[in-house]
Amino acid sequence: MRKSVVSIVKGQKAPGEREIDAMVRKAIALVGGIAGVVSPGDTAIIKPNLIAPASPDRGATTDYRICRSIANVVKEMGANPIIAGSSAIGVDTEESFTASGYNELRNQGFEVIDLKKSKTVEVPVPKGRVLKELELPEVVVKAKAIISVPVMKTHDQVLATLSLKNMKGVLPDAIKKKFHTTYGVFQAVADLNTVVRPALAVVDGIIGQEGLGPLNL
Repeated sequence: MRKSVVSIVKGQKAPGEREIDAMVRKAIALVGGIAGVVSPGDTAIIKPNLIAPASPDRGATTDYRICRSIANVVKEMGANPIIAGSSAIGVDTEESFTASGYNELRNQGFEVIDLKKSKTVEVPVPKGRVLKELELPEVVVKAKAIISVPVMKTHDQVLATLSLKNMKGVLPDAIKKKFHTTYGVFQAVADLNTVVRPALAVVDGIIGQEGLGPLNL
């Protein structure tokens, strides 16, 4: 099995836009660069954690400035970045976009979409232990690459939530609920990541949330 390459880039407390951009670019460069993830003409889904309407300084949602830097790196490769999010069960994703700063990215010309409003398709899960098929957004299924951009934070049911669990955010609400009530979240997330596999993960560690996450607002 191919081993994952990990980089850690440190910065100052409460970094500004330029410092965040520099850290993101350095982190990607240290793991081999974006060329191994996307090629010119490809579409890349950039998937932040937008669980609820909350400013990134609360430590619950991905800082939009990180997604902007990743999107710019993807654009510079000649590929097409789509920032795609879906909030928690019953939560309006558009409210999360507003509170978390993602509408600013829209105003700057970036494509930001609500996955709850996206067309879905049935996808088999050949290697799944508890999942045999899933309903997934077509835009995610057709994308050449998925870039997971989670927040480094605690979670009251799974101890910590990072890149793999962040993929649960692409699911329709009804299926999200079953991950916790029916399938067992650990195995279900593992099964999900056999068909929705991040090619790259950039973890937002600007604020590492502790306590009773994933919200702790």
